[in-house]
Amino acid sequence: MKKVLVLAATACSVMFFVTGCSTSRHVGGVQTLGIVETAGNDSNKGYVEFISVNKDTLVPVYQMDRNGNSYLLGGVGLDQNDRYSLRRHDMAVVENLRVSEPPGTHTFAIERNGDRLRVPVQQGRITPVEVDYTLLGEGDSHRTYRTSFRVFNPVPFQEERLGATRVEHK
Repeated sequence: MKKVLVLAATACSVMFFVTGCSTSRHVGGVQTLGIVETAGNDSNKGYVEFISVNKDTLVPVYQMDRNGNSYLLGGVGLDQNDRYSLRRHDMAVVENLRVSEPPGTHTFAIERNGDRLRVPVQQGRITPVEVDYTLLGEGDSHRTYRTSFRVFNPVPFQEERLGATRVEHK
């Protein structure tokens, strides 16, 4: 009996190391527009649309609640049809990320502990947020990025994704 348990434990250990020591992977292709419905079916809502300036790095977008907790909404920063592989998160990766919200001011973050940005939302309109996530340096085990963003004036709602040339500057 002891021999069987040792063999079973060894087999499990070998399978663990063969399949990898990390968590499961999420692999996918980038879509043009992703929509996160945080406001539900309420007709009294507007949208925030995140657009990445650079299309070479995945940029996670979080929503902050009133208690300061962050919730991953998705990621931007890659071109349509690019492929990606994530080890730690299962998130939608899109060119533009559109989030529905009730009217008012809402707080988001670029990266979980990144700068907070407060974004005004108007009913029936889209508030564009341009994210600039630029690689500054790369080491053996880390990368350093500069993050900046611009919040634009809300524009009339449209079904298709916003383009950088269509955004009205604040």
